[in-house]
Amino acid sequence: MGWTARPLETLVRKGRAEELRRLREIVQAYGVKSIIVGHPLRMDGTAGEMAKEASRFALRVEQALGLPVELVDERLTSWAANEWLGRHPEIGQGRGQDEVAAAILLEEYLGRGQGNG
Repeated sequence: MGWTARPLETLVRKGRAEELRRLREIVQAYGVKSIIVGHPLRMDGTAGEMAKEASRFALRVEQALGLPVELVDERLTSWAANEWLGRHPEIGQGRGQDEVAAAILLEEYLGRGQGNG
């Protein structure tokens, strides 16, 4: 299909209105049809406070932008991002762990055959 996941930008939290405004700009600029949000589950699969906050954020985004939003398990993506950055310092230069972890999350999501819509 020619899909490639790459870091676009990291949004710095500046308040809900600003976050949603910037997300709306990105959605419009890139023709986004759906959104995935990392779901930081605990290693045993249970949802702690951060996972609950991610769920609340996903719901706000879905309501504000009118697009489907799916929570995607993000366990071990930070570890994988650190490993990748360590193996590819020349490519990873200037990229943060969060950007690379987000790209890994998207690649895994697309690789499972999801997000074909």
